[in-house]
Amino acid sequence: MARDRRRQRLDEDSFDRIDVVPLLDLAFNLLIVFMICMPALESRLKLPTTSDVDSNKKPTEIIIGYNRDGQITMDRVEFTEESLVEKLKTMAGDTNTVFVLKGDETRQYGDVIRILGLIKGAGIKKVTLATKVQKKT
Repeated sequence: MARDRRRQRLDEDSFDRIDVVPLLDLAFNLLIVFMICMPALESRLKLPTTSDVDSNKKPTEIIIGYNRDGQITMDRVEFTEESLVEKLKTMAGDTNTVFVLKGDETRQYGDVIRILGLIKGAGIKKVTLATKVQKKT
């Protein structure tokens, strides 16, 4: 009877603690194997070639300005909102052109976003907002 209690206590003690050392050893071994194998697998990768010669061409930037008086300019030519949209619709097919919207900092945020909406509404896909980098003092 005492022997059965001792055997039962030994069996219960072995289930109280889970030994995580073998689990960690396995995880680290797998990590090392993947770190060694991944560069070898990537070196066998063959990328397809293309005949596109325009891929190295730098995109053309066209500046659209929106000054504090509400005047809209594109490459220093003044436009109304309607004439800007018409002009941009003719340029919408050019995929190598990036349009940069420079809104004066005194203009309301909503006004600049409205002009951005006009540009996007004309079918222009590549448009960005210009900002000025503040120098650290």
